[in-house]
Amino acid sequence: MEYFSLDKCKNDVGKKDIIEIITLYYAIFKDMNVESAIRHFTSGTIIKCLLKAYKQVKTYFFEHNQETMFLEMERRDEEIEKLKSENNMLKNNVSELSQALADYKKSLENKYLQEIKMLNKAIEDLKMQLDEEHQKDNELNALREFMFSLDTKEVYSNSAKEVDLSSIKGLIAGGQEAWQKELKKSLPNFSFINSKNFDIKVLDNIDIVFFFPNFLSHALYYKVINEVRKRNIKVGYISKLNKELALEEIKRQV
Repeated sequence: MEYFSLDKCKNDVGKKDIIEIITLYYAIFKDMNVESAIRHFTSGTIIKCLLKAYKQVKTYFFEHNQETMFLEMERRDEEIEKLKSENNMLKNNVSELSQALADYKKSLENKYLQEIKMLNKAIEDLKMQLDEEHQKDNELNALREFMFSLDTKEVYSNSAKEVDLSSIKGLIAGGQEAWQKELKKSLPNFSFINSKNFDIKVLDNIDIVFFFPNFLSHALYYKVINEVRKRNIKVGYISKLNKELALEEIKRQV
C-alpha cells in the first residue's frame, strides 16, 4: 500500500472534482475573492485526495483483511464441497445408468439367445420330421417294388445290374435259418437276424437293411424299422426264396 503523496493526489483530481470544489466555495461564500478561492480550492483538493485515499485504503483493507479472507475461503470451501457433492451424485447417476444399461443389454442378449435356441430346436425338429418323411418315402417305394415283384415269375435273369456285393455292408431281417445260411455264402459282409432278441449295435455302420416279409415277425420288423429310421438307413425288401433270384433283388436295390 503506497503512502499519501500530494503530487499523486493532483493527478487523481479530475475535472468533476474541480467543479465540485468551486461550486461548494461559491455556494458558501457567494463571492469571487481569488485568494480566498485558491485557499479553498487547495484545501478542497487535499480533502478530495484524502477521501479517495481513504476509500482505497478501506477497499484494500476489506479485500485483504484476514477475517474477510477466512470468510471468502469458507465460502469457496462450501462451493467446493457443493461441487464435490454434485460430482459424486453425477458419478452415482452414471454408475446406475451404466448398470441399468448393462442389465438391459444382458436381458436382450438372453432373450435373443433363447429365441435363437428355440428357432434352432424348431429347425432341428423340422429336419428330423423331413428325414422321417424321406425315410418313410424310401420305405414305401421299396415296399411298392416288393409288391410289384410278387407278381413277377420266379425266373433267373442275367438282366440284373452287375454289383459287387462284397463291398456292401448290409443286414437281412427275416427268413429261415437255412435260407439265411445259404445267402451268407454269397454275402460275407451281410448280417442276418430272425428274432427280436438282437443287439441293436448290429445295425452300426450298416449301408442297407433288407426285410424278408414271408418269414418275419411283427416284433422283429418294428424293432428293426425304428432303429433304421433313427439311423436313416436305406431299406429294401426280398420276396424270392431262390438264392439267385434273391441276390438279383438285392442287386437292384443297393
